[in-house]
Amino acid sequence: MFEKNKKIIAFSFFNSLLSSFLDNRDISFLRCDLREVANLLNKKKISSLKEEDIKTLTSSYNGKIPLSVDVPLFSLLSKNEISLEKMLALAEVTNADYLSIDLSYFDFDIIKKGCSLGMKFIGYSTYKESNADFIKEKAIEFQAAGGKLLILEEFPDDFIQMIHSTVKCPVISDKGKNCDGSYIRIDKMLGLTDNENSDINMKKILLDIVDEKIFKIKK
Repeated sequence: MFEKNKKIIAFSFFNSLLSSFLDNRDISFLRCDLREVANLLNKKKISSLKEEDIKTLTSSYNGKIPLSVDVPLFSLLSKNEISLEKMLALAEVTNADYLSIDLSYFDFDIIKKGCSLGMKFIGYSTYKESNADFIKEKAIEFQAAGGKLLILEEFPDDFIQMIHSTVKCPVISDKGKNCDGSYIRIDKMLGLTDNENSDINMKKILLDIVDEKIFKIKK
C-alpha cells in the first residue's frame, strides 16, 4: 500500500525480461504505460492499440513488483458506457494489481463501485495548458472515490505541490519534486524516444553496435 510522505519510486513496465532485472530493486510498482506500449509496437497513436497488445505484453508477468496497467478506454466501452465487468476482466488477464486510469475520461462513480469490489486504482494525467484547474477537480474526486495514488507528468512544480497538499492519497511526478516520489518511463530514460532529457541514448548505442557488426562482416 502506498503512503503519503513515504518515498515512492515507480518505473514503466517495458517488458517481462527487463522487469525481471528489477525484482531486487527498491521499486514500489511498475506501470504498463499505453504511450510506451505504442512506442514499442511502433504505433503513432494510442487509439490504434488493441486490448490484445496489452495482454500479450503483460500476461506472462510474474514478478515481485506490483503491476499497474493503464486502462485502454477505447476497448472498455459497452453501449457508450465504461463497463466495470470489462475492467475486472482486464485486470485478470493482464496480472494487474492496480488499474491506472486517465483522470480526464473516467466517471468516478465506477471507480467507487470498483473499489467496493476490491479493485485498486491509480490515476494519471499529463499536463496541457488548458487542463490544470480541471485536473485539480478530478484529482479531488478520484481520491474521494477511493483512488490509491496519483501520477502527474509535465505539470509545473507549484501545481504538483498544490495537489500534494490538497489530496489525501500520495502524489508522484516525473520530476519527483514537491510530492511523494517519482515515475520514470523506461523508453524515455534509455533514449528510445525523441527526448532530450534521456539518461543515455540507447538508440544511438544500438545503431553504433549494429554498424560495427556489419562493417566486420563485410570486411
